[in-house]
Amino acid sequence: MAQTTIETPPSLPDVLAQNIKFINKGEYELDLPSSFSFGPRIFGGLVMSMTHQAVQNYFTETHSEYSQPDVLSMQWQFFRLLFASIATASGGQAATVQAGLEQKREREMGVAKIVDAESGSYRAPAMIASLATSIEIKKLLPPGGTKWLFMRAQAKEIKNGRLSMEVMVFDEGMELVALSQQLCPIIELSRAMANKQKL
Repeated sequence: MAQTTIETPPSLPDVLAQNIKFINKGEYELDLPSSFSFGPRIFGGLVMSMTHQAVQNYFTETHSEYSQPDVLSMQWQFFRLLFASIATASGGQAATVQAGLEQKREREMGVAKIVDAESGSYRAPAMIASLATSIEIKKLLPPGGTKWLFMRAQAKEIKNGRLSMEVMVFDEGMELVALSQQLCPIIELSRAMANKQKL
């Protein structure tokens, strides 16, 4: 009987350190790994984290005289699905930083080696994807991070296949670190898997 090897996916800090490449002033290439995906779809949180890191890199490397690389708030709208591929983040600066994501869609989907999709152990009746997200950073974490964070997610309304949700993140002293509002469509898993075949 052949033995299957399960590869450990890279951690988020590893992806943020290794998968963001400087191209030109104000332009970064993001390598979106398939290990952060559901089927062919990349998790929006990964793209948000990578773009957040690219903006921090931009201010640290290009505008170090301001000594202010911290992002205070972000607003996102996901108009289409994101796939594992190379994407370019670019934008201009006015009073705010605007970053856009341009993606080359690969015809072949990578094969994730970390999950046995055929076992059925990862099946759920539905999946929740982000349609729009806004995040407000209320407090910066210390450079070394914290031992733990407390997150409270509350559904504000579930109606007509949509979930409106508020997420609050607190530190060890229960001080508010971040506040997020999300609008998420609830997609029946069988429908999501059928759409996967059409991509």
